[in-house]
Amino acid sequence: MDKALIGLVSGAIVAASIIPYSLRTYRDEIKPVFTSWFLFTVIGLATLLTYQQTGAEASVWPALFGFINPLAITIILIAKHRRQILQGLSFWDNASILICCATVVALPITRQNNQSAEVAMFLVLFANLIAVRGTVLSAIDQPHADRPVPWFMVALGFGLSTFAINSPDGVQYWLPIYMVVIAGGIASILCLHRIKNHVPIHQWV
Repeated sequence: MDKALIGLVSGAIVAASIIPYSLRTYRDEIKPVFTSWFLFTVIGLATLLTYQQTGAEASVWPALFGFINPLAITIILIAKHRRQILQGLSFWDNASILICCATVVALPITRQNNQSAEVAMFLVLFANLIAVRGTVLSAIDQPHADRPVPWFMVALGFGLSTFAINSPDGVQYWLPIYMVVIAGGIASILCLHRIKNHVPIHQWV
């Protein structure tokens, strides 16, 4: 199959994952962790730009929606729960925002100093790892407050995008492999809870 087509399909899968997730969020049927999703938005833009820096072409579509999707969730959360969000930020939330934003600010410095794309990609994945902490803990502590299918779609989309990568070096694989592990891991946690408790299938999506 043509790499451009694979890239489009993988991006479409990631894009489609936000449809049920945003609807559930708007209806307050799930409880996304605001700090994580806000940082996913900031880091998602930085990741998109960094991923393009590696020379990614057809495989860039999932990264594009890796920015657009969390932006949509962040807007919904702010619109519906602005006051609760401002009052509910913990020390770790504030520390995560500070660390992640500092990491993103450091990206232009790596470019000015002619640092490699590997350094920039490492920085954005490090920031994302800090950002996702709240979502992972929420999935463990409150698995009923999230849904596994959208996370599986994200993992599937990024996994498929590896077949659209056009570079023989390894750096373009970092982002999709990382997303497969993280999104797939969250989905697995949520699935195990539903299997164990015989949760109806409509509460998986």
